[in-house]
Amino acid sequence: MIQANELRLGNWLKRNSQPNGFLVDVQTIVRLVHSGVRDEHPIPLTPEILEKCGFENDNVFKKMFKYLNKSIYDTDKLTFRKEEGFICFDGIKYRTLLKHVIYLHQLQNLYFALTGEELTVNL
Repeated sequence: MIQANELRLGNWLKRNSQPNGFLVDVQTIVRLVHSGVRDEHPIPLTPEILEKCGFENDNVFKKMFKYLNKSIYDTDKLTFRKEEGFICFDGIKYRTLLKHVIYLHQLQNLYFALTGEELTVNL
């Protein structure tokens, strides 16, 4: 079950009545905190969702990746491998493994933390 403290304005969630998901707003977060009935669910990450977030598929290395602005950040790309989860690379040898990022709202929050920008999601 999703917790309200995991959410930021602009995160995407799934509602049973809306199959493509919806953007989280303040009212949704407040309702999640105070309501016993929850119709909102996290959206699991799939290759299709990652493509809608601008990730590119690399069939050779069986991964999906998105370039970040290396001139500002130490990380040059964010990579997803199904068996490992998300990995932040510095382009040479260091990497950070992020197995716990399995839902779209978590990816949105990670991307914002790394770049200070919102992740564009074309659902």
